Amino acid sequence: MPANLLNMVRDMHSRIPIISGNWKMNTSREEARNLSSTIARLSSETNLTAEIVLFIPYVWLSEVSEIVASQEIIVGAQDSYPGPNGAYTGAVNTEMLTEVCSMVLVGHSERRTVFGDTATKFSAQITDALTKEMLVTYCIGENESEAADGETNRVLGRQIAEVFAGADGESLRNSVHDDPRRFVLAYEPVWAIGTGRVASVGEISDRIEFIRGELGKYSDRADEIRLQYGGSVSPDNVAGISEISHLDGALVGGASLNAGDFIDICGAFTV
Repeated sequence: MPANLLNMVRDMHSRIPIISGNWKMNTSREEARNLSSTIARLSSETNLTAEIVLFIPYVWLSEVSEIVASQEIIVGAQDSYPGPNGAYTGAVNTEMLTEVCSMVLVGHSERRTVFGDTATKFSAQITDALTKEMLVTYCIGENESEAADGETNRVLGRQIAEVFAGADGESLRNSVHDDPRRFVLAYEPVWAIGTGRVASVGEISDRIEFIRGELGKYSDRADEIRLQYGGSVSPDNVAGISEISHLDGALVGGASLNAGDFIDICGAFTV
């Protein structure tokens, strides 16, 4: 086994690589069916050891879940409402989602900047989903001006603290302690999302190391939490990214809308 691969295995301990495709607000019904069917078929033809996740629009959750079930591909929602049934027009709560998927994406930069979602909501979303035994991916990342001002680590530390030390922090810390595999944290520098610009391998490595150290302030099982990188990940750049020994996978945007490209990315994290 190559030295870098051996180091990866040692560092990961029991962490299973996890590759997630975020379809965002894309695909028609037919496109969703065809894309998920092709991903399922290609995954069955490829010797993958990573967990595969598809974060898809609400309207296709049920159908896609049925299509990919035989390959044990995880299907997740791109957002959730952390509350009981009630007069919340347009909202879809976690309890409803448990019937059609098993994971939720929380805190993506587009939820922060386009929709104005807050850390209070993110903390409640994560806690609610984990309490209902779903998996969660929580996104953090700095924007371009924060990176230029040398504020990246401060921003990342704040975004982690906002959910672990907030009103729902104790419940979150307990849930992570009970099953750290169900909580995934994705580092996505905002300036790299959809721009074609990618953080360097050294930058990603440094950020991931810092993030795991920050998580250690709130959990004695921080070494078991899986960490991803997201931001213009593609088959052309994934080789270097996948060699980062303490990184556990990728959150993929545009490339996840091409089944072949997405499976190639998944394959890069196969040990």
